[in-house]
Amino acid sequence: DAIFSTLRRLLARLIGLALIATAVATAVAVMTYSPSDPSWNNATGALAQNALGSWGANVADTLWQSLGLFAWISILPPLAWGFWLVDGRCFPPSSIPRRTQA
Repeated sequence: DAIFSTLRRLLARLIGLALIATAVATAVAVMTYSPSDPSWNNATGALAQNALGSWGANVADTLWQSLGLFAWISILPPLAWGFWLVDGRCFPPSSIPRRTQA
């Protein structure tokens, strides 16, 4: 049971790190957005000027076209959730097994 709860906490923290990394990468993509970059709705032969290349250009273009300035705010929930999972607050104290002395 202790191994299961430890693996569960480790998995939650890994998911949290993935969320943080994704939020940071999305923020970089949005920060370096250029309307002239090639994307799904802008066909051009030029190379993407986005810091994350064509992936970043597509993500940034999709966020800007669909959300506008809200694209910046949309990065905050996954970032906050990732920090919450890494911090370990997702498990109440009752779910952590306690050792009792015999």
